[in-house]
This record gives sequence, C-alpha cells and structure tokens, in this order.
Amino acid sequence: MSGILDLFYPRRCLGCGRIGRYFCQKCRLHIPKMEKLICPVCLKSSFDGLTHLNCRSNFCPDGLFVSTYYRGIMKKALKMLKYRLVRDLAPEIAGLFLESCPSYLLRLNLLIPVPLYPGRQRERGFNQSEILVREMAGRLKIKQTSNNLIRIRSTQPQFGLEKKTRLSNVKNAFSLKTPQTIKGKQIGLIDDVTTTGATLRECAKVLKIGGAVKVWGLVIAHG
Repeated sequence: MSGILDLFYPRRCLGCGRIGRYFCQKCRLHIPKMEKLICPVCLKSSFDGLTHLNCRSNFCPDGLFVSTYYRGIMKKALKMLKYRLVRDLAPEIAGLFLESCPSYLLRLNLLIPVPLYPGRQRERGFNQSEILVREMAGRLKIKQTSNNLIRIRSTQPQFGLEKKTRLSNVKNAFSLKTPQTIKGKQIGLIDDVTTTGATLRECAKVLKIGGAVKVWGLVIAHG
C-alpha cells in the first residue's frame, strides 16, 4: 500500500523538498544534536544524561537521552506524525534517533511508550510514541510493550502550561496493569517531545514502584 502511495504522492524532504525521503542525506546532517545531555529532574547539564546525585530519589528516572531540539524540520516531522497522521515518518524519525543513541543504552531490555488517555488515542487513531517504540524495538531486537503502562485519567495537553501546573496535571495519571511483568527490568521510556520532564518523571515513578530496576527517558526532541 505504501508503495502505491509513494508512486502518486512521493515522499519529499521536509527540508529542501527533494523527492525520495522525508530527511534527505544533505538535510539530515543539519539536524542539530543536543549540545549537552541533561538531568531528567533539574534539566541542567549532566554527564551522559545521568540523574544528578542530589536530584535522585527512589522513584525518579535514572537518566535521560534526548536526540535533538524541537525545532526546524524535526519539529515539522513530529507535528506531521502526531497531528496529520503521517505514520510512515516513524521509521525515519526512529532511525535518526538510533544513529545518535549511545551504546550503553543497548543494555535496556524493555521499551515502553508514554501512553495516551484511551479517549484521546481513539480520537487520533494511534499513539505516536507507540509507533516509535515498535520501530526502535524491531531494530534493536529489544522487547516492547504498549498495554501495561496506562493513563488512567484524562489530562490537559502539557504544551503551554507552566511548570508547576504541568506537575499537578500529570500527578497520579498513570498506572500499571501487570506490575509483575516489569519487575527487574531495565526500561527505556519513549516519548516524542519533552519540555519540563514532568510526564517522564511521573511515568518513571509508576514503573519504579512496580519493580523496574532502571528507567531511562528516551526522547526524540526537547523544546
């Protein structure tokens, strides 16, 4: 089906318009990598994205890896994936992410997407983070699950909210269906965009309480 669509509606580079891919070889080189990795709690510069010692708690993420910034053609790509339902962008976005992903994160043994509230997922038709998880898990040969960590109440979109409001907005918004399946796991928690890290931290708390030994936030873009 995608081959037929490509025939009539060929993929064009989101940067220069060249036919063939959403990120041509030239434009993908201009997608900036994060200059410094950041602590998932205070969002200040951190070696390898590890959570600072003075930021740690029993249930916080162990670290955060973000590939790029939420601007330019990556911002355009993520908005097209999320709001215009251009699902065939996912393989290219995932590929770019994995090119920059450090090798020490390959020790993770389970990938989980940040979940949408069921009503919102029905409206949209899919969860963009879930699609990215499938792409990454397939390439890395890592197990993935998208129906264990769930969002149990509807929340406002985080975009545009102040930091304190973001924290209260997602507080107690997530739950685990079967905690026993994540006990002892080293988990990569996948999301498309993070700003304050509030959603990642709340999800990590639920996963750690459920028995995960490590939780890393793995995010496409920060902004």
